[in-house]
Amino acid sequence: MIYKPTNSWGGRGLTKIESEANLDMLIYFLNQMDLRYLYVEKFIKYDNTDFRIDIVDGQFVGCYGRKAGGSDWRTNITSGGSVFLREPNNEVVDLAISASKACGTDIAGVDIIYDLKKEEYIVLEVNGIPAFATPDQEKIGLDFNERKIDLIVDMIDRKTKKEG
Repeated sequence: MIYKPTNSWGGRGLTKIESEANLDMLIYFLNQMDLRYLYVEKFIKYDNTDFRIDIVDGQFVGCYGRKAGGSDWRTNITSGGSVFLREPNNEVVDLAISASKACGTDIAGVDIIYDLKKEEYIVLEVNGIPAFATPDQEKIGLDFNERKIDLIVDMIDRKTKKEG
């Protein structure tokens, strides 16, 4: 399983628990910190890549892939992962839109992996504050920042007109 702190981002603090001894060490550590909230997820066997799908107001904005670095299993850039161009199929896009709606997020970055055992796509996380592409990422072709901003502005305009 995977231990995930609730107050972290970018893969920091993620811990893969592969044995009872690992769990005992983690529980000891958590008790020392008086940590009250955490996530525990089942570890899913996958190809060490994921899809990050950006959704704004129920609409697909763009997608990129992330790949874990070296022997690590985390795809987060801050944990040594890398970004690559990736085209999602309709199933992945529809799953991301459904996940965003289920979470009630107007703006979302949805992380999806392919479960090799079950042979299906799985939503790992819906991020309510997804990052924009960096200049280096834009250079490799991640060029949907402008579309994302336009959709956010249109959504804000539409919602403020309804309320006004």
